[in-house]
Amino acid sequence: MAMLLTTAFVGCRQDPLAEDGNAIRFSVESAAIIDMQTKAGAELPTEADFKGKDIKLFGIRTNDAGTETLFDGGTLLKFNGTDWKYSPLRYWSQSSSYDFRAVSPAGSDVSGSAAKTGSVTASFGSDKDLMVASNHTVSAYSIVPLTFSHACAAVLFLFKNPVDSPEIQITHFEVNNMYSDGTMSYSWDANQSKDIIAWTQSEKKDAWLSTDTPLTLSGTYQPIDGWHLVVPQTLGSDAKLSFRYTVEGESDTKYAVLSIPDGHNKWEPGKTYKYQIDIDIQTIGLSFTVASWDTNVVEGTYTIRR
Repeated sequence: MAMLLTTAFVGCRQDPLAEDGNAIRFSVESAAIIDMQTKAGAELPTEADFKGKDIKLFGIRTNDAGTETLFDGGTLLKFNGTDWKYSPLRYWSQSSSYDFRAVSPAGSDVSGSAAKTGSVTASFGSDKDLMVASNHTVSAYSIVPLTFSHACAAVLFLFKNPVDSPEIQITHFEVNNMYSDGTMSYSWDANQSKDIIAWTQSEKKDAWLSTDTPLTLSGTYQPIDGWHLVVPQTLGSDAKLSFRYTVEGESDTKYAVLSIPDGHNKWEPGKTYKYQIDIDIQTIGLSFTVASWDTNVVEGTYTIRR
């Protein structure tokens, strides 16, 4: 009888003797679903956005009999308004070790052995809030906590006319020579405490963001567009912020180019970059703030001049 019970627990398929109390369950801690703040009139993805998207699950268990796949990415974790659920249920077994991974949103293209390491292909144009989580230190019969990390960076561009007069309008804006898509790989660090996120970028694009609707500047900062989620990268010397603008009472269209200097030219995963551009008839200046996305703690404010 003891041997039969052990066999029942080891099997992946639900057995009549298995009770729901032995089911593998997951939680997403409130600290991981960030209450992202509205900044400068443009919103980052919210907690509701995250809960509205399914999560792709990966998981294996290892014991003396070998390694067994529990979740291969085809099983989705869904928020039902109260808890995160999946179906059909999988069950714990004794004398086994477990590795779990998760990717949000579930529509992300995932390749590799995602239970331990994995790769996700992300396109910048989709502005996808790509998030990953892992847990490799789970005790059997406990609820598995999944702490998600943002894999992308977030950027926002704002303009202001400090003198307010004459009227200035931005007629076109671009970020030139940046990587717009890439492949992310993630792995568990040596201390088994967090994900290590790394990106391999593809080809650079000549232009990224543009607007054909003129933006009339005022004495307060206004976003040229909302927050954009970008592939983390080091911006090369050829990366530029370029824009065209008109000044009231002048017939010609003016053109300006700003560069981001070395030492401040990295877009890192899980960080936000808010670029503030002051423009009047005499000077153009750029300041920017780097903050942690999850906690909104400012890590530095920098100012450069054209």
